Amino acid sequence: MRKREGLLVFPVLCTLVLLLVAPAFGQERLDPAQALGSWTDESYYVAARLGDIKGLIKDLLAAKPFREALEEEPDAAAALEWLASLPVESGAFAGGLRKGVLQVQGALSLTAEGEELLKRIAGGTLTSEDLEFAGNFGFRIAGPVPTPLGVPCYRISPIDEEHPLLGLSLAAKGNLLLLGMTPRDIDGSIAALADPARRFAPTRKFADRNYLILHDNGLLQLGLLAAPTPIFLNSHVEMELAFDKSDEALNFGFYTNLPKAMLSEERLRGFAPLDKPVPLLGGGKTLLALSTPVNYDAFAEIIRTYGDDEAKLSLEQVLGMLGQFGITEADLRDLARTFSVVIGGGASFMSAPLPGAYALVEGTGDAAKKIATTVAELLRGQQLPLEELKVEGWDTVYSMSIPATVTIAVKGSTLLAGFLDAQKLGTPQESDPALTELLAKKNLQGFFFLDAKVLAREMLQFLQAGDIWDQLIGPDEAGEMGEGMIAAMAILQSLDALRAEASDMESLRLSLTTRPVASEEQTLLETVVAKWRETHPLPEEDEEKVSEEGQAEATPAP
Repeated sequence: MRKREGLLVFPVLCTLVLLLVAPAFGQERLDPAQALGSWTDESYYVAARLGDIKGLIKDLLAAKPFREALEEEPDAAAALEWLASLPVESGAFAGGLRKGVLQVQGALSLTAEGEELLKRIAGGTLTSEDLEFAGNFGFRIAGPVPTPLGVPCYRISPIDEEHPLLGLSLAAKGNLLLLGMTPRDIDGSIAALADPARRFAPTRKFADRNYLILHDNGLLQLGLLAAPTPIFLNSHVEMELAFDKSDEALNFGFYTNLPKAMLSEERLRGFAPLDKPVPLLGGGKTLLALSTPVNYDAFAEIIRTYGDDEAKLSLEQVLGMLGQFGITEADLRDLARTFSVVIGGGASFMSAPLPGAYALVEGTGDAAKKIATTVAELLRGQQLPLEELKVEGWDTVYSMSIPATVTIAVKGSTLLAGFLDAQKLGTPQESDPALTELLAKKNLQGFFFLDAKVLAREMLQFLQAGDIWDQLIGPDEAGEMGEGMIAAMAILQSLDALRAEASDMESLRLSLTTRPVASEEQTLLETVVAKWRETHPLPEEDEEKVSEEGQAEATPAP
């Protein structure tokens, strides 16, 4: 029954804010998070704060990447536009179990348009027009009835539901619309507004204004113990998702102690921090780079302890297959202490230039050489023209150039394998300054970097070389790939980079930066796309869609 009550929150809020009308507030603005009461460590709760709701939605609707995506979801776009029109500035929510009792508190900060409604709620003087308006949306408002502290409080519930528990209490204080499961929750909000010592004051991991926090008190452990494969945790689970925005970036933070809760201290010590930069090889520009420590024993333990029967069987089958080639679990343990992937550098397919892509594993002992030799023998057994080359700085290099440039190289306990021109192993890539800064950081537990500028440039070059790809993969396949790239470039054009870094096993920071689009860049893209479609015409239905989109963009807004 309580779960059904939680479903009421969103429609109730929408109904209430639709009641709002004119003038301006002349008092100090209260933050919704100030209306959340404190929670103890023994409680299970979820809490959230979202600021500048109208601005955030408007920015999403105005941003080209999101606008392009929403064109495929008109209902979602209409819903976002409606939400942006509501007079809501920010909101906060907290709910959970305190000594086995479900408690809920919420607060919305309203703009000046909501002043009169808030005054009527705070004074217990809602009009018959207010009640009738709520009824039009299927809700009944009853009251006011004073809370234990004497605050005028209304009860809003569905008209067609007679159960007294299915509803929310609501009141007002200043610019805030207050909601709770019971009148006592309203009193808790009023007390928190009056006394900072009684407010929710979590120990935050990030400074971002907006957050979603989960605090477990052991309830999660009970649920995991009831699973088909029981999972035992070393500690209670904490999580935080934080985010904020600026003119140039969207920033996110994610924290959880789940790795420490699931793995032993011994296993955690096996994830040694990154201690040296990832080699960016092959010339050209870096499109993508990522690196993370790996621990084979921890991976195998998780599969064997928590995996289902299919996952356990798959692991044993893979180990059995590798064993046929003399590769043991000890080799896998020694092979990779860090795992990296790089897209960039020089490569080709049937002599057509492409960005390279390779994986790099760094471990201990001679496992890298053993596995490289085994893979090379397998490829030669498939009659592939793999040759052994002498390349300065590398112990062993296997390479082929037809049909694609493939390189397998070993240096000490490091193994490199992928699509890359072996002759360029000694040529460094040119990387974005933000990636250079990231590579220089010490003791990271992992990172990811995608240069959207380079990716868009590579896609543009594909379109400019359309005749070559028509010959290599056929005009139909090239046409489909080209249209996919055109759609992707509409999004990538205004993006700069996507960056993520893990400072430890518990915390991750992510940043999506944007950039202005120069007029000459836009003109070049339009010219290349027009030329591409001269030789790769769209199917008739797609042509109609593109025509409609073009007319919509050309039609001035009313």
